[in-house]
Amino acid sequence: MKRLRLEMEDISMDQKRIRKDQRDLREKLEHINEQCVQLRQEMEVVAKQKARNQLLLNLTFKILKARQAGDFAAAISFTRILRQMIQNRGANEGIASDDTKEERNINKL
Repeated sequence: MKRLRLEMEDISMDQKRIRKDQRDLREKLEHINEQCVQLRQEMEVVAKQKARNQLLLNLTFKILKARQAGDFAAAISFTRILRQMIQNRGANEGIASDDTKEERNINKL
């Protein structure tokens, strides 16, 4: 009987340790999931910034090409759009819809 009680106590202790380990593991997984969500959000911000920077570079390149070609009317239009984009940068940070409208306007010219 004593041996059986000792074994049952050992089993009970093992079960408590297992439950504690499972809780710790669950907490770690939740923390990892939170980090994944945060990383995804940061990646989205970086992707938006990259797209905006690419748009600004493309516009700058179009300004240079228009000036080289002697098309100063187009260069002035592109410069005006670039100036507006830079002015709106702080107000529209992270809003992709404004960037796509501006990109369509650039492509029309």
